[in-house]
Formats: sequence, structure tokens, C-alpha cells
Amino acid sequence: MCPYLRLHPRSKTMILLGALACGQAAAANWQPVASDHGERIDIDKTRIARVGIGQTLAWTRLVLGREVAISGSKEDYSTVEALNRYDCEKHRFTTIKRVYLREGRLVREEPIESPRQMNAAAGSVDEKLLEEACKPRTVGEMRKVAEEAGKLAAAAQSHAVKTPEPPAKVMYADMLSVAKEQPPAAQRASVQAPTRYTHRRPRRVVKAPAPPSAPSVAGIPWSYEGAGGPANWSKLRPDYAACAAGRMQSPINIEDGIRVDQEPIKFDYKNSLFRIADTGHTIEVNVGPGSTISVMGRQYELTRVDFHHPSEERVNGRGFPMVAHFTHRDEDGHVAVLAVPLELGAANPLIQTFWNNLPLEVGQDLAPSTAIDLTKLLPANRGYYAYMGSLTTPPCTEQVLWLVMKQPVQVSPEQVAIFSRLYPDNARPLQPTNKRLIKESIAP
Repeated sequence: MCPYLRLHPRSKTMILLGALACGQAAAANWQPVASDHGERIDIDKTRIARVGIGQTLAWTRLVLGREVAISGSKEDYSTVEALNRYDCEKHRFTTIKRVYLREGRLVREEPIESPRQMNAAAGSVDEKLLEEACKPRTVGEMRKVAEEAGKLAAAAQSHAVKTPEPPAKVMYADMLSVAKEQPPAAQRASVQAPTRYTHRRPRRVVKAPAPPSAPSVAGIPWSYEGAGGPANWSKLRPDYAACAAGRMQSPINIEDGIRVDQEPIKFDYKNSLFRIADTGHTIEVNVGPGSTISVMGRQYELTRVDFHHPSEERVNGRGFPMVAHFTHRDEDGHVAVLAVPLELGAANPLIQTFWNNLPLEVGQDLAPSTAIDLTKLLPANRGYYAYMGSLTTPPCTEQVLWLVMKQPVQVSPEQVAIFSRLYPDNARPLQPTNKRLIKESIAP
């Protein structure tokens, strides 16, 4: 039996899913889906199973054609198998487990601790695998799957431990029939037990139970969907109360601003090494000390850059595919966030440097040996909108100076697609403006 699943021995459906999850339980029938530069992507046609409406489990594998070392281990591998759950309707998939092999020998098993749903981008290998996993099975294929399920069910049944049947419960009615000890079988036909009747008892009036109260969301980690989503942020922790009660929340739709001659933002971004992390909410870039902006009489030091898909803020109702947020803090603790909208166009070299160094797992961070110039992510024209708002993530702290660049920076569709695979939607919904003053630079 698979070590990480508990299967009911009488359920053929669960036995089938157990075979899928264990990976090697059934004889594999790998079919090639794509190949390139000596590498090949396959899907196992014998281990595809429907697990719900529009949901499919399937095993896929990457055959490298060479041996690759596992980080932190002396072992090498040449093949990676992955158990994926496919959402056929939403065109998304989630990797549940990976298995590393060398010449068919198991080297390492890796359950995914924080599974993340990703989009199957149009024209990608992921889309081809999804289409194969989601296509209707032929009669012959289903017969093979059923045969495998039958074999596994029979094997499990032979090992099942029989549990004693529970004793029959005595049920009492308003009219009680009391029978004497039953006579021998030969006399049962002619001898009937006397019947005694009791008075009918009045039925008690029982009040209907109160409807169950809504489940508490307190303590749930914040996220962008589900019980931990933006609508519930203020209920998750007491210090998140501003997410609902605040009157200066971000993001907003930037419109009806006053056009004034705002002082230019003075940028002093240094070339720096960087660390890049997948936080579970976004991709975050941290740089060395010394990069600053000066505006409105204050100097703020850059602390991090992170990204959102789609853009959180809108300008006169217009949204953008992505946005980069540069978060700064001054020596008194005041926060200023510079927002750079990202629109489709030519590839951005700095964004590509970030994507080239993406961590493989949530919670992991990397420190490449490459220095970066963050001005490559700033527009040529430095006109901006300014307003007072909040952090767009819990605890939604207010009194944040927002500087939103008027000119977007171009990124390629491929670069947006890479980020959207990791984070299909990590943007907080728009918040009420509440008559806040918005200033707009006269300069473009």
C-alpha cells in the first residue's frame, strides 16, 4: 500500500487513485507529447483518472537524456516523474508530487508541501499535457484502467482485516410488543407469542436546532482567494482591522486628479547584487543598501521590489497586465511606494534577469552573482501621480505615500506569462477613494 495514502480496501475508486498516487503501482504506458534538444516529455496513458467534475489526475515525466545532480545529495537522476491534478475547465494544473529516477531506479520522492495552481499557457507543453489528460478516454483505454483497478482491488481485499459486525440496536416504538422466548422451530408455526400493549406516550415537542454559525476564519493565513482572501483580511487577525475599517486604502482608480507642477522624483539607485524570493504571495527582489529616492522633502531608501498580476491600481479605469512596486522607507519609518505599470511590448532585460533566477520552491530565495541596475525598470518620462494610501497587503497600514508613474514600461507577453503561471491573480481589488486628493504632474 502507498505509504502516504490511506485507502479503503473495499473501494475500487480509491484503489485506482492509490495506484495513480503511488506512481509505480500499475504498468506504465508512456506516450511522447513533446521533445526538444534530446529531452522528452511523456504522459502515462494507463494512469489517467477522473477525480471530479472537470478534474483529472495524471502522471507525466521529463526524460533528460543525461544525468543531473540533486542539490545537497550525492545522487544523480535522469528522469523526473510528476503527479499532476488538471482542472480541465479552468485550463490550470497543480503538481502534487515529483519522483526522481536514474535508469528506472528510485532516487528521491518529493511530495509538494505547498501545491500551487498554474495556468497552462497557450501553445506550451503544459497545455499539450492538459489536453491529453483531459481528452475523453476510449473504450479500450478505460478497459485497461478498469482491469488494473480490479487487480489492485482484489489484492487489497485479500489483505483487508474483517471487522465484526456491530450488535443490532434495539429500537423502541410507542406501541411495544413483548414476545416470550421463541419455541422450537417445529412449533413456531402454531404457537404465537402473546402481545401486550402499552399506552401511547405523548410526543415531546423538540425545538429545531439553531442553524450552524458561519465558520470562523480567524488564524487562516492571508491569500488572494478563498477563506483567506481580501474580503476576509480584516477578520484573520486583530492587527489586520485596517483592511476593512481604513479610509485611505490602496489600490484605487486614479482619476479626477489636479494637474500641478510637482517636483521631480530624484532617483539615486545604485548598481547592486540582489536576492530574489518566492514568498507565496509574489516574487520579491531585495537589493543592497544605499539606493534612494528624494521627493517632497524626504529621502527614502529602497527596501524591496515586488510584482503583481494584473496591476492593482488603475489609471482612469485602465488596467495593465502587471505592475512593479518599489517599496521605500525613510529614517522615521515613513513608507513610500513607487508603482511602475508594465504593458505588453518588447522584452525587458532586467525582468528577464529576475525570471532567469526564479526560485524553484515557495519560501526559497536565491542570491545570484549578477549585479543589477534598477533604473532599467523605470520609464524615460518620470511624471507621476501622488496620493496617500496604504499597503495593498495585510496589515494594510495607512499613511503610505504612493507615487504612480504615468508612463508604463514594456515587458514581453512571454515574460508576463512566466509570472502568471506562478501567480494568476495576486492583485487586491480596488478600494474606495473617499474623496482623497490626487496630484498629477503636468509633465508627461
